[in-house]
Order: sequence, then C-alpha cells, then structure tokens
Amino acid sequence: FRDLEGSRVPCHGRPMRIAFVVNRFPVVSEMFIANTAVGLIDRGHDVDIFSMRGPGWPEVLNAAGRRHRLDARVHVSTLAEASWLNRLVALPGALGSVVRSRGLGFALTAFNVQAHRRRFAQLLPIHELGLWNDVPLPDIIHCQFGMLGDPMLRHIRSGAMPSALVVHFRGHDIDP
Repeated sequence: FRDLEGSRVPCHGRPMRIAFVVNRFPVVSEMFIANTAVGLIDRGHDVDIFSMRGPGWPEVLNAAGRRHRLDARVHVSTLAEASWLNRLVALPGALGSVVRSRGLGFALTAFNVQAHRRRFAQLLPIHELGLWNDVPLPDIIHCQFGMLGDPMLRHIRSGAMPSALVVHFRGHDIDP
C-alpha cells in the first residue's frame, strides 16, 4: 500500500506474502491479474501465482509482467486435470515431496476427510499442497475466481494454510 505521498506502507510492519490462485497464468483475457500482481510487487509485497489447471501462455505476458519476472513466480499444478488413475500413481511421490518440504503434519492435513470431502476421494488435496513446497506460506490467499475459493477454504479449514482468504467473484462465477 502507499500513503498519500506515495511511500510504501507495509502491512503490520512488514510486506505481505500474497498468493494468487488462478486457473491458468498468464492468459491473454486476464491481464488484469498480471497488472494487479505487478502493482502489489511495486508496493513492496511478495506475490506468487498458483496455476491450478496447468500452464498458461507465457508469450502473452505484458511488458510489466516480463520486467517483474512474473513467469518465475508461477507454480503450476500438472495433475489437477489428470485422470484419477494418474493422480493415484503420482500420490506416493507427491506425498513424499510434501513431507520432505513441509513435514508430516502439513502433509497429513491433505488426508482430513471431513475438511476435503469428495475432493479427498479425487486425490486432489495432496497434489495441491505440493504446489506450496518451495514458497513461504502466504499471509493472504487471493482466489481470482469464485470456484477456486472452495478448495483453498478447505485447505485453511484442514489446518494447512494459516492464511486469510479473499475470493474474487466475476461475471462467469455467478450461476443464474
């Protein structure tokens, strides 16, 4: 944030760690996400982008996004769109990776059936947690579209993410 004179103003005395959760990044029709990330970085915050449904198209990244190296801040899920069988085969590796990175307690939150419900049976929670292996846990998770809010809320409720959650609803998120 900036005060009226344009100086950087940290939140609670320090810059915030913000995670943008998107379907894909970058996407030409969603450059507002890149612009928002650039604005937050310019204000001193740390932004990571979590692409839950695979990679976007890096060639569409605008000049500000390239200058701020947003492509290096993107963490891509490769298994969210995979078949259940492929997720099952990859489960031991994903679990081992999360345990090595964050510890057994963190990994076990993915097996909280009450929090994750049918997503547990789809084997999604442990693969999603693997996206967070190499980055500090965020202060704020900002889901850029409504349907991404529920999975992140389930991770927060399971105890994996000690973060605040912001869910942004846009036109196609609203079912008439």
